[in-house]
Amino acid sequence: MRSRKEPPYFYFGGRTLRLKIPLMEGNDVKVLQCLLNQAPATMVNKALRVDGVFGQQTRQAVKQFQHYFGLRANGAVTQETYYRLGHRINSYAHNEPIFSSRLIGNGTRGPDVAVLQNRLAAFRHSRLNRPANGRFDYMTEQALRHFQSHFPELKVDGIAGPEDYDRIICWCPLGGRTLKKGRHGLDTYLLQLLLYQLHYYDRTPHGFFDHRTEKAVLQFQADAGLTTDGVVGCNTYLALGTSLPVPNHCYYYRATYQDNVTRIAQLFNKKKEDIIKINHLIGPEYGVEPGQLLLIPPPLTFHLTKKGDTLESIAHQYAIPAADIIQANSWFPSGTLAPNDMVVLPRHRQDYRGSIVYLKKMNHQSKLEQLNLAEFSSDTLIESGIKSPAQFFMSPDQSKAAILEHKPAELKVYDFVSNITRSYRLSAPAKHLSWSPDSRRLIIDGNLVISAAGAQPQFSLEEAEGQWLADSQTLIYIQGKYSLRKVHSATGRDQEVLSLPGEDIIAFYVNAAHHQLVFFTQPPQYRNTLTYFYNLITGELKEFSHNDYAAVWSDNGMLLLLARDYYGEFYPWFCQELCLYEPAASLQKLESVRAKSIKTFPGGVSPDHQFYLFCLSVPSTFFSIPEQAGDLFVKRIGSQTVTQITLNQAISDPVWIDR
Repeated sequence: MRSRKEPPYFYFGGRTLRLKIPLMEGNDVKVLQCLLNQAPATMVNKALRVDGVFGQQTRQAVKQFQHYFGLRANGAVTQETYYRLGHRINSYAHNEPIFSSRLIGNGTRGPDVAVLQNRLAAFRHSRLNRPANGRFDYMTEQALRHFQSHFPELKVDGIAGPEDYDRIICWCPLGGRTLKKGRHGLDTYLLQLLLYQLHYYDRTPHGFFDHRTEKAVLQFQADAGLTTDGVVGCNTYLALGTSLPVPNHCYYYRATYQDNVTRIAQLFNKKKEDIIKINHLIGPEYGVEPGQLLLIPPPLTFHLTKKGDTLESIAHQYAIPAADIIQANSWFPSGTLAPNDMVVLPRHRQDYRGSIVYLKKMNHQSKLEQLNLAEFSSDTLIESGIKSPAQFFMSPDQSKAAILEHKPAELKVYDFVSNITRSYRLSAPAKHLSWSPDSRRLIIDGNLVISAAGAQPQFSLEEAEGQWLADSQTLIYIQGKYSLRKVHSATGRDQEVLSLPGEDIIAFYVNAAHHQLVFFTQPPQYRNTLTYFYNLITGELKEFSHNDYAAVWSDNGMLLLLARDYYGEFYPWFCQELCLYEPAASLQKLESVRAKSIKTFPGGVSPDHQFYLFCLSVPSTFFSIPEQAGDLFVKRIGSQTVTQITLNQAISDPVWIDR
């Protein structure tokens, strides 16, 4: 194992921390203060300044923490207090190497390696794809490197040393010990918090591993396909870490002792009535308890973090008082933040124009709704009669909405001008349709062309799925594995567009207005996809990306590509990347958003081409966690700001229109 110089360092748990003269100082005091700041107000009622000095305020916070968990409240951090902080030393370590007490790297073995693996596995940004085994192997090294890459002050060398441990304990506070019924502490509180976010735990987290916590763990383990024993060990830590969304699409405000509904409403510039309603607060006092988790109604604007950001630098960037930013984002440890997280911006709001039209599922029915972004008010366009599941497709001229119902197979066409809906029975169930560029025809499942007025069949493309070209008559489709062809739906004339022998064409996306398309291929015995751009007029062909699997064109030719970030020995993907390319043949990447679970939508770019829509949700890559409704966000192009515009609504197929 490669070594590096170790600076003077007090590893966390290596000494008893207490108030004495001269005052104790060190990085271990900073870690202690950082952990105590992650506790709710019921455990520690006032946030500490993370300065590494064990003064009177730190002692008082330790005493409050000890008293809460029934320990001797003397303010001295000994093995019992460390244990409630999720850190095993002395008798709790069973004569094992204490986590953070030595350098570990490639080839190291031991229980402290297992702790490192468990902590990294439970990290929301985890890159581990297997449970802890106590052996520092290649996958552990890569996961550690990935963690180190988040923070500019860490050296990305795959060796766990003093600076790394300080960050890991603060950012990965789960995994220091096995949790089960009767084991209480800060890590149990954080476990409850994660289960709350995943909708398994339905009470205010409190840090005591009781029957209700065990029940939540058992249900999570059952859904994840794990052994249902109620014990949170290496497999459960891995399932938690890989199931947590990044960025976290659902924001909760954590109440303090000073909070009430009025103060919280003022912090976020919201109406008291809206906060009361969305959180089902009980009158007449509408009291808020310390530590209670409260949803804040949208719109809610966030800063999408980049490497090196701090809460203080973000506050300065948006001219928001730092105290307000810190109060609203109490989850984050002090210092630099991990990239690709979202920091809520109290009282900050973007100005948008136009409306979002979407389907909103309500039990077994759906509604067609329109959200006015300027006033943030919604209107129902079709109140009833839409059977779920259903899909919504806006015509290119934005005058009509086609709604495809699956059971029974039916097509509804809503006219925005006349406010009239017409229904047509289909001969067979369908999963997809698209409008012709002139908004007069529809193609169902890529092969049956019908008229938009009357749903009369006009052309059938056998055993293929076509997409429209600009003349609203010609369809392009894949033939076999290697060729793209086009056929005229009126004359039947069929001719080849291009051929790539040796590469399977697996998907393509046409930009009819600009006579362009992108398509994805997969060479034999090659796991990744290749992305090509093709100009239908000039015949220009270029490969420019890889790992993409979905694309969306805007009406001015901008391109959104959605890719999987493959990683690891067996090529699992841990996150997705949504990349925006400028509207030119150069295909220069303008920006990207990385998330564990992200969706984009045709028609999701604003008419002024300044914003685009995407949906964030709970991932289900490795474990079969039940699918949950995601939340819809707006991203300003060229900015780090994103705005949440829906909350806990089952919506689908959003389209941005200019009215």
